[in-house]
Amino acid sequence: MPARVLLTVLALITGGYQVVDGIHVLATGVYMGSATPGPWRHVIHATGIDPMDFGPGFVALGVCWLVAVAMLLSSSSRRAWWALLIIAVLTVWYLPVGTLTAVATIVVLLAAREKLVSPPPS
Repeated sequence: MPARVLLTVLALITGGYQVVDGIHVLATGVYMGSATPGPWRHVIHATGIDPMDFGPGFVALGVCWLVAVAMLLSSSSRRAWWALLIIAVLTVWYLPVGTLTAVATIVVLLAAREKLVSPPPS
């Protein structure tokens, strides 16, 4: 149970913030917080994307976090476990806080895999 609660909190922090911040930048043209996006902007800029245009990316990634954790909580399936792991790995670039929550999610998923995933039917 503690792993499920921790994963839920981590997903709500990471995914929830990404959805809200992505919607905020789409509506206002600026991210919440400081006028300059965080260190993650360098990673996004290196891909050729203007960080100020990444609002839809944040919304999509945030929704993926929330859907993946909901799937894991409701089904305990291997696919849901893998989905959340992949979303966490894809979020490691989101410096600094997203990196911490993504790595924490990866650690919890790996440490509690047996408790989180139901055994396949025999």
